[in-house]
Amino acid sequence: MYYSDKYSTIPLGIVAKRICGCGLSSFALENQDPLVLVVPNVAMIQNKVAQYPNNRRDELVFGLYGNVSIKELKAYIKTTTVPKVMVTYDSFYKLVDLIDKDYYVVVDEFSELLDAYGYRNKAINSLLNEVFKFDRLSFISATPIKNEYLPPQLKSLNYTELT
Repeated sequence: MYYSDKYSTIPLGIVAKRICGCGLSSFALENQDPLVLVVPNVAMIQNKVAQYPNNRRDELVFGLYGNVSIKELKAYIKTTTVPKVMVTYDSFYKLVDLIDKDYYVVVDEFSELLDAYGYRNKAINSLLNEVFKFDRLSFISATPIKNEYLPPQLKSLNYTELT
């Protein structure tokens, strides 16, 4: 079963999806919301970007990482009907001032934020400071995390466990 078979939106706050490969990130990239999908690594971006356009989305998904220019991102946003941008945790700050506050921000595999905090704390603190500028915000993970282990910024968010 895929996420889109049962759900029509992504809940705000923390979403414990419990199952890997259920199609939640594809759902996010294929719905009608302007969206930024924040992921832990470039390989995830390259894999997803290569899948679009397809029969479920007729526009490109833009990958922002490494040396991809902000000029290219601006052109994409300006010419795309429903912009979908994928970005690594480290590069999210690059696009914050280029998108409006109506964008939906989905932080995928957010359990990796906690795993990586010890050696990437600067990037993760930056990400957490920036994502809360957006009202439509979700943190997605297949790995449930007890509230006591969450960073302080996440403890007050709604918690949804998908069934």
